[in-house]
Amino acid sequence: MRERSAPWRSAVVGLGRIGLELDAGHDRNSIFSHCRALSRHSSFELVAGVDVSVEARRRFENLYRCAGYASVEAMYAACRPDFVTIAVPSRWHLPVVRAVVAQRPAAILIEKPVGRNTGECREILTLCRKNRVRAFVNYFRACDPATLEVIRAVRGGALGRLITGQVVYNGGLLNNGAHYLDLLVRIFGVPQAARADWSVHDGGRAVEQAVLDYGSGQIRVSELHGAGYSLGEVDLFFSRNRLCFCDFGEMLRIDEAQPDRHFAGFSRLMPRGGIRQPDWQRYQMWVYDHIAQVLDGRCEALIGLSRAQVIHELIGRMSAPQGVADAIGH
Repeated sequence: MRERSAPWRSAVVGLGRIGLELDAGHDRNSIFSHCRALSRHSSFELVAGVDVSVEARRRFENLYRCAGYASVEAMYAACRPDFVTIAVPSRWHLPVVRAVVAQRPAAILIEKPVGRNTGECREILTLCRKNRVRAFVNYFRACDPATLEVIRAVRGGALGRLITGQVVYNGGLLNNGAHYLDLLVRIFGVPQAARADWSVHDGGRAVEQAVLDYGSGQIRVSELHGAGYSLGEVDLFFSRNRLCFCDFGEMLRIDEAQPDRHFAGFSRLMPRGGIRQPDWQRYQMWVYDHIAQVLDGRCEALIGLSRAQVIHELIGRMSAPQGVADAIGH
């Protein structure tokens, strides 16, 4: 993709929570929604929004002083954005992507989960390739500089050999758990084996207890039900250190083995100081920073759509009894 002097004319399809509303009630320095990120980034120009809700379009127009449309077709009849963010519910991703890529924008960003199952994800990837549309998925942790720094350190062996680990999350495997699977694959690669024990929770919800085998160590992935709070944490134990992506990855913690101050000949884990922390208030801006660099040819894509296909296929490798697979969208 050639380098541009003009910003990418951009639109957001889906003016709901992640598309528009996440910044409500936060100060002007917070950048959580796609609309605010695109409106603030110098490489993009927000020119349109799309939503079936009249009220959502009205809020968008009042906040960003540009036109809202009821459909993708109506938007393209009036303007032709170069870049489109798709933030509708996942059940609408495939038809919306089909409508958008038919207009041949330069690139799109899709919220995760990209599709409700592996087949939909594969079809969306095929549509984008066929129409020569560059496609990204919103794995925002992969664009945060502090998180990338830690990933590089682990991959370089700075923390030692993986022994074991655990991931605990709630909110569904495709919706939230996929973020942490993506993080693990970025650090360790695709696991040698993935096995899961499935049960049906009260109320008919599928509950996962999965084990990912990385040869030197195993990582257990567990979905938490019944809690009155949201949770997302990755806790990894290495031969010389412990690494924790705490509180959804907003805080990074590394503990390192040091001589025990009480007992000679023993070691214990102690917090390491000076760990660079993620800029959580601006996490959506990091995504558009990265996309702008990729589109200008300055770096390789870290969040290309093929990444989502890898995660969907990993989830598909986790065997589930008949009936439970339908509940989780396989």
